[in-house]
Amino acid sequence: MAPEQCQGIAAGVTQLDYDDLARIRGSRLLKSPPAVPEAGAGNSPDQSSAVLVAISRGVQPTSGYRLTLARAELTGLSAIVTVNWQTPAADAVVAQVLTHPCLVVGLPRGALHDLRVVDQNGTEIGQLSL
Repeated sequence: MAPEQCQGIAAGVTQLDYDDLARIRGSRLLKSPPAVPEAGAGNSPDQSSAVLVAISRGVQPTSGYRLTLARAELTGLSAIVTVNWQTPAADAVVAQVLTHPCLVVGLPRGALHDLRVVDQNGTEIGQLSL
């Protein structure tokens, strides 16, 4: 499976953990990464750790569809991620096969409460409360 393909992810925005990431990429982890301490009880969240999210437009009928990151903007406790949604040209020669194009991004864990994802035209793909 190509790296930008994610099986089993619905259209929209889905929060993932590392085991989910391996599963949607068609693999598995040999060893889970170390746990990140939770905030509270004297612990502060690890600012270097990331919240992983998968962005998808759902199953597509041919190859040639692709999502790429355009920009991510953090404003207070919110983030807006803009992606480029590329579709094959009408006259393109592409394989007729079901594909699952997606983009997985990591955002700073401790600084976010909500996330909104839009495409290059401003069309909303999805939202998450973190």
